[in-house]
Amino acid sequence: MSNFKNWKDKPEQVISLQLDAKNPRIPEIGKTPSQREIAAELIRHDDAYDLARSIAEQGFFPTETLIATKESGSIVVIEGNRRLTALKCLLSPAFAPEDYEKRFSLLQSRADLSAIRSVRVSLAPSRELAVPIIIARHTTSGIQRWETAQQAKFIASLVSRDMTIDDVAKHYGIARSDVVNAIKLHTLYQVACTLDIPDDILNQIRNPRRFNMSTLERLANSSKVPEFLGITFDDSGLLQGKIAVEEFRKGYSRIVSDIATGKVSSRDLNTTQNIEKYLKAFGSDKPDLKGKGELRHRLPTAEGTTPTKTPA
Repeated sequence: MSNFKNWKDKPEQVISLQLDAKNPRIPEIGKTPSQREIAAELIRHDDAYDLARSIAEQGFFPTETLIATKESGSIVVIEGNRRLTALKCLLSPAFAPEDYEKRFSLLQSRADLSAIRSVRVSLAPSRELAVPIIIARHTTSGIQRWETAQQAKFIASLVSRDMTIDDVAKHYGIARSDVVNAIKLHTLYQVACTLDIPDDILNQIRNPRRFNMSTLERLANSSKVPEFLGITFDDSGLLQGKIAVEEFRKGYSRIVSDIATGKVSSRDLNTTQNIEKYLKAFGSDKPDLKGKGELRHRLPTAEGTTPTKTPA
């Protein structure tokens, strides 16, 4: 456990602070997002504009300390990215998406810019040592909670070459079963984001705020769906199977597409009988379990980057 009293707490120029590309709020897009792409996500989907309006009208409260760490020579804010986005766009409206630039310009005229050019930052010795605070803020306290897919992504990212599932559970006070379930859900979500399906549906899936992860979780935790797809999950929550990749993808694409388009929900699939009825209607989308192959999914790396994926 980190000794928070030893963290350096001092003012930093907003312009020098970096948004976190590993922020669980940012959807899986297959590449590292730019600073403006991160800001656009937080403005369009996570109320960063409303925060900016509040700051312009009421000021930035001195108790709202950002948490950051130094990575590759930069100060990266790992807790407080919505607030940092709001501040950056108030100081420079051109940093915002084009359709929000005028709105931020209007807010800028009402804000005390001299009071927000620098903000207090608590500098954690490492990203890992800030994890307990971040988990508490986004899973149990009043800070805006993460969606299910975002929580799963964050917890799964804690497991690395240097920290086993048992290490993470013990160190951060998370039940081992919850860590395993997070890896399981994050694995399924990552695979869903790579499927070859129409772009309009794929965009729905890749937005963790819109994709109904609770429905996918219910299906994955049933005994019927993994059996239907020809897969199992090992003791680490990782997907594996002895089915041809294209057959697995065919069935799984149908499931996640139905969830994304609202054709099914957890209300429709609240019993084993309802799940069985749903699967029986797949027709040609039913996977052929006779087609042999191998599916595996690896753990995240020590750096917290996206896990290496097999053809699953």
